[in-house]
Amino acid sequence: MSDEQNNPNIFLWVLRGLTSAFLLGYLVNIYLAMYVGEFYPSGNLVEDLLGVVFLIIFGLAYYLMWIRKEILTGTVFILWYAALWPAEIMVGGETFKDSPIPGILILIIGILFLVYRFGTRKNHDND
Repeated sequence: MSDEQNNPNIFLWVLRGLTSAFLLGYLVNIYLAMYVGEFYPSGNLVEDLLGVVFLIIFGLAYYLMWIRKEILTGTVFILWYAALWPAEIMVGGETFKDSPIPGILILIIGILFLVYRFGTRKNHDND
């Protein structure tokens, strides 16, 4: 293993910081929905299960990020965001007012993880 693989550069640390900030916001949002707004559990089993499933998938990607599996991390974050749209439409139905716009940050971070990994692989192959 090269020294670069053991010591990630500043770009990877920025991605980790942004993802950690998003996770913190995600957890605060869940807390506010559960305890302050009393929206959770909502009585809609599908909505409640989707919230838990999305949190687990996000947690998996977050774990993969810290064990340096950038390709898997990027892929899971992109799939997480892609799954938000049909889930939001299914749960919202005709009253679809909310959109997963805040999740765009995670989509971009997922793409940047892939760019980072393929960029470091290309640079490593050129050496």
